[in-house]
Amino acid sequence: YKKEHKNTMVPIYQGEKPKLGWWAFTQRHNYKNDALLPGRFDLSNSVGFDWEVVKGRKIDNGKWISMFQNLIEYKRQHKNTTVPQKYDEDPKLGLWVSCQRMKYKHDKLLPSRYALLNPVRFEWVVQCLQERK
Repeated sequence: YKKEHKNTMVPIYQGEKPKLGWWAFTQRHNYKNDALLPGRFDLSNSVGFDWEVVKGRKIDNGKWISMFQNLIEYKRQHKNTTVPQKYDEDPKLGLWVSCQRMKYKHDKLLPSRYALLNPVRFEWVVQCLQERK
């Protein structure tokens, strides 16, 4: 597959070799859930296996990292990561933070992203507070 397509982003419904698509899906699923058999991670990495793929496309980490850096700057200024969903100074950051919380809540957040957010004391659950007038 890699020789022909120049990548290892095997879609789950790989027409020519359906078992390969399911195998790749299973490896990614097990990796995400810390259930990958010992040695498979290193072996798969040795051939450049793409772990973070959604619907046959590699995940764009560049945009995510850019928003993560905005979060770090917010924390530097405000001493917390409780970015309001409707944050006038950076509306995209407010939506991005809300999206990370939702993905975490529904077990959809990639482990590599959790590993970056958790050490900066990302606030996974935020209580709704009434606005002060």
